[in-house]
Amino acid sequence: MNALTVLDAIEDLAKSMMELPVPGRVEVYATIRSLIRDLEDAHARHGRGDDACAEALAELTLHAQSIAQLDDSDDHPDTQHLVWLFRTLDRLRSGECFGRPRTGKHRSGG
Repeated sequence: MNALTVLDAIEDLAKSMMELPVPGRVEVYATIRSLIRDLEDAHARHGRGDDACAEALAELTLHAQSIAQLDDSDDHPDTQHLVWLFRTLDRLRSGECFGRPRTGKHRSGG
């Protein structure tokens, strides 16, 4: 498993959720959650960082749940959770977690 490829796939799936009604978002969330579990397993086996990476994976799950409208415990819009999800993905892409830092240009930003 290439973790950076998985993170990119999660980003693409999260963006696609914004275009879907809730039932479709839930289906996409299930795929994202499966990918996050793979990353959690990889981190447990080969983690190069500390608990910050595990915390970021938990945050990633939370933001994806919120976008899928499975967690409505806050009043933040889905677009805000998407931004936070992107930031969390960038942290996970860092050298401390699964890869090396990006060039500063976000994949979704063009």
